[in-house]
Amino acid sequence: MIVKRRDFIKAAALGTAGVWANSQAGDYILAEPSRPAVASLIETIAVLCRRLTDYGWRDLLLQVTSGELDITAANLSRELSKRITTIRRNLPGFEDFAAEGYRGIEPGNPARSLLFHAFASPAVTQGAQGKPLTDFPTPAELEAVENFVYGVVPPTIEGLRVRADGARLAIVVLSE
Repeated sequence: MIVKRRDFIKAAALGTAGVWANSQAGDYILAEPSRPAVASLIETIAVLCRRLTDYGWRDLLLQVTSGELDITAANLSRELSKRITTIRRNLPGFEDFAAEGYRGIEPGNPARSLLFHAFASPAVTQGAQGKPLTDFPTPAELEAVENFVYGVVPPTIEGLRVRADGARLAIVVLSE
């Protein structure tokens, strides 16, 4: 199950209304959002990728990865999760992509996610062969990609404890 970050935060704010602890401590199930999902995150990403294909994004990502990342692949989830062996960081806008990044989407790590970098970086303005990109993801579409990065493999409570390295954990809700 893919859980949106905002839904997790809302559920956490509601305490036990959002999280159900069963009889064994440490086993938690995140409640499904109460509103029906219009489309799954990967479907939303696929629609975004198809939309941007006509504006040069597919060709750009194929060029950056020497043909390894096709954002129009039939199984986009698999395509985004596979290891990419060639990322041409010398192309405009990709010079600052994380040296440790080698996937279209790196679960939980937008800085190592090539797709997120390409869509979110203000330096990515040229398509393949230096042609200007003429359309870009909207803020809502960028948020969907970010939600996919964080939600494709949701963290477990134990995983969060490991990342905290012995520090105390607390659920905090921030609001505007």
